[in-house]
Amino acid sequence: MEFEGKVWRDGKIWLIEVPSLNLMTQGKSRKDALKMIRDASMGLIECYFESEVGKKFDITVIDYKKDSFGLTSNDNKLLLALSLRRQREKSGSTT
Repeated sequence: MEFEGKVWRDGKIWLIEVPSLNLMTQGKSRKDALKMIRDASMGLIECYFESEVGKKFDITVIDYKKDSFGLTSNDNKLLLALSLRRQREKSGSTT
């Protein structure tokens, strides 16, 4: 499973988001922004699923250049669970 993300420059900073995870961050360079989105995704997994992260969970960011990238994981179930939880929070279904 792979979630699509967008990355773009806004003045001196690079903005980056994964709409499926309702997640956005920024970096000083494109490379930095890609690193930041990986770190932010890992942080969310650790926050929501602390007991599950004991195993070797990892997120990979695939840079497709231009304005898009992919975000995937070695545990699709956990990544999908994160996406569902974030979408429920966004819609107000979960508090």
